[in-house]
Amino acid sequence: MTVTNVTTYEEWKSVLDTGAPVVVDFHGEAWCQPCQRFAPTFKKVAEERPDIAFVKVDIDLEGNEELRSEFEFQTVPAVFVINGDNVDQIKWGAGPAFLRKVNEHVPQRDSD
Repeated sequence: MTVTNVTTYEEWKSVLDTGAPVVVDFHGEAWCQPCQRFAPTFKKVAEERPDIAFVKVDIDLEGNEELRSEFEFQTVPAVFVINGDNVDQIKWGAGPAFLRKVNEHVPQRDSD
């Protein structure tokens, strides 16, 4: 699955309405250097887990205030996994470590 850039609360709700697990990356697109370094990892893991919706939310975009207020975080990037009723903040990091964290929260199904 590709990474979706959410710019409105309505777009966010439509992602949630699909019922798929969601990994959301809150970031500062223009100024956050750690966010910029993490972006390729986020994209690569999204490609490896097409069963999960991967979403990026630029915290500086007007219109994202309501969405930001639903999550509690102090720094960016801030990454959350939503799987059913579970919402967990996870540590972002380099490729394999981040993929392991995602897999812990959303185990891959066996393909029979």
